[in-house]
Amino acid sequence: MDELNYLDLHIPKLGEITQIDTGIFWLRMPLPFQLDHINLWLLEDEVAGERGWTVVDTGISNSRTKLLWLNFLRTHKDRLPILKIICTHMHPDHFGLAHWLCNGLDSGLWKVPVLMTCEEYDMAKLLSDGENQKVCTGTLPGDPNENVISTKTIDFFKSHGCNLKESKKKLFERSVFYSSMVRNIPETFTSIKSNSKLTIGGYNWSIILSSGHSPRHASLYCKSKQILISGDMILPKITSHVGVFPSSSDNNPLKNHLSALVKFKRLPPDTLVLPSHGQPFGGSEVSGLHRRLIQIESHHQERLDKILVSCENPKSVSDLLPIIFKRKLDSHNYTFAFTELLAHLNYYLWKGYLKKVVQNKIIKFIKYRGIS
Repeated sequence: MDELNYLDLHIPKLGEITQIDTGIFWLRMPLPFQLDHINLWLLEDEVAGERGWTVVDTGISNSRTKLLWLNFLRTHKDRLPILKIICTHMHPDHFGLAHWLCNGLDSGLWKVPVLMTCEEYDMAKLLSDGENQKVCTGTLPGDPNENVISTKTIDFFKSHGCNLKESKKKLFERSVFYSSMVRNIPETFTSIKSNSKLTIGGYNWSIILSSGHSPRHASLYCKSKQILISGDMILPKITSHVGVFPSSSDNNPLKNHLSALVKFKRLPPDTLVLPSHGQPFGGSEVSGLHRRLIQIESHHQERLDKILVSCENPKSVSDLLPIIFKRKLDSHNYTFAFTELLAHLNYYLWKGYLKKVVQNKIIKFIKYRGIS
């Protein structure tokens, strides 16, 4: 795989910043996962004569990240206050502290809007309520203290070959993941759309919308600076998770995701990419953006090819997991892998390369004859 051109910049320590360009700063915050950080972007701005920050994404809602934010804002109090928050999407690492930051760190120092797409805000509102997340607390025969996953979720995973005795704990931990990470969301939001133009610090930023990784992800592009804040859509070393879930088990999110990548191919090849994870890459006289788009497409095609070869005989999602994902999967990654694998299967199902068969109540996929 061709190496990308990374900016020769100091990677900021957690809670500290590095300047990227005039009025654009890189702030890094920790994550309690294998993917251990998120990049936030601070843009110098002015609203109604008041100077401050527009913040792109917030970090996860935990005491460590809040403390780092507090220390950062004390250190840079000359640039206070925060004027507005933009969230690329509703995942906990991007949206988790939106409520806290919008409400002046819960101290009333300021009250500012969060800007995001309607689809992302609505999904966050739905999932931040544990009841709406399809998780309930109840009892099982002989196990009176165990938390119970909704019947719909159980049926979904069972139908694809999941052994509940081995995987029930993993599924439960993931089923309450969002509501445990995002307990509060801003009461209102300002909607951004595909034709939205945001003026930040005197520069115009256009919005590029996509789906597949999340309902309606927003990336920001500044033509005059040739800078793209890509969110999770384009990352330098890993690919964004694209999954199929119980509420939409026949959907084709991978098609949406791959189609969205075409929008980014229209940007200049030497665009500087500011990703949510990893290091900024591309830039002047370097085709890093287009190179990375080709790499992402190739990654998905390689996985699709491997699935097709593996489905000469009927295979369930659970049958395919150890074939496609060789490493041991913890609870955080198990459902990621399971739902992403199903997204790839659905992609080829919709294209007519695979068909479904049911054997002993388990959904399996088999390659159509004549498909090579």
